[in-house]
Amino acid sequence: KRSPALVHFTIKFMNKFNDHIMDEFIKKFDQIVSGVTTAVITSHISPDDDSIGSVLALYGYMKKQYPKLDLKIIYSGKQTDRYASFANFDKIKFVNDVADEFNSDLLIILDGGQYSRVSRKPDVLKTKVRRSICIDHHSSPPDNFDLKYIDSEASSVSDIVYRLFLQTETDPKILECVFLGILGDTGTFQYVDYKQIYIFDIAKKIQEILKVELPIFKARYELKEKKVVEILKEYIANIQYMHVDGWPDFTLSFLPREVFEKYKCDDGDISDASHWYMSEFMRIIKGYSWGIVCSPKKDGRYGFSMRSLPESVSVSSIAERMKGGGHDRAAGGTFDPIGGNPVTHDEVMNYILDWLAKNDNI
Repeated sequence: KRSPALVHFTIKFMNKFNDHIMDEFIKKFDQIVSGVTTAVITSHISPDDDSIGSVLALYGYMKKQYPKLDLKIIYSGKQTDRYASFANFDKIKFVNDVADEFNSDLLIILDGGQYSRVSRKPDVLKTKVRRSICIDHHSSPPDNFDLKYIDSEASSVSDIVYRLFLQTETDPKILECVFLGILGDTGTFQYVDYKQIYIFDIAKKIQEILKVELPIFKARYELKEKKVVEILKEYIANIQYMHVDGWPDFTLSFLPREVFEKYKCDDGDISDASHWYMSEFMRIIKGYSWGIVCSPKKDGRYGFSMRSLPESVSVSSIAERMKGGGHDRAAGGTFDPIGGNPVTHDEVMNYILDWLAKNDNI
């Protein structure tokens, strides 16, 4: 049994060790950025709150710190306007694929450790990149970068960006972006585990500057369109309660590809509905400690996302073995079309169920 004194010493030692790693990263980050004239910040396709929040926060910091740097934000995919009220959102350029647009000295990837997460042409993008930096909190093995900071125990990449660069920042416009990302990836703090309780101190410092009520803050970007509500209802109506030998019981839901025509919606609408379903409904069904949701994409692909409760399955382990990635409690991936035909929900669901039947829960 560990004594309180030993626990206290261990915590102090680890904090100093982590501070040293962060200091070294910051020095190397400055050396790389100071040595280039052009840079691009990007993040994963279909950005969520943490993706947008961390990117905008880092952009705000770098524009102050490196005023002569030609700095751009480029995302692969269709533009989403739900974050339009946040500072510098208008600086984001949404393109078909960042690989087609990239022509800079430096690429900085946030909230993803693989080129395939930010581009559908990762091999093309790699050939264009001269210097690269990655800041991430996923446990999936990252690609090669000139510099990387990976903290798989962090609550969000936004909180990593804050701890690296913004602990003395007082600009509300930048701190709003950090707050957006933290709230998003912690589920407004309901997913914070004991290793992440430091986030409450960060949130307190930010709130003392912002002085805004959470419902008012979140209403800026979380109000749902009617069609998103209807799509959510489809997810709920399509819930199936599954049992596969060797695995805890789970729920499985899906959207058929016909929803695009039925609701005149796009990938962003489906993403909003799926995240709503997963965060508010999927993990609260008694007796079902994890779940999978399958969602179509307009380009013919099909995405799958998984969420689990503590002491259930590690969904990142499943996703990684299916060529995806993520966290222990939130992970996913994408199925690409074969032979030019769009992927169907039946194909995805049958593949997943067959894979579970043939593989062990590790």
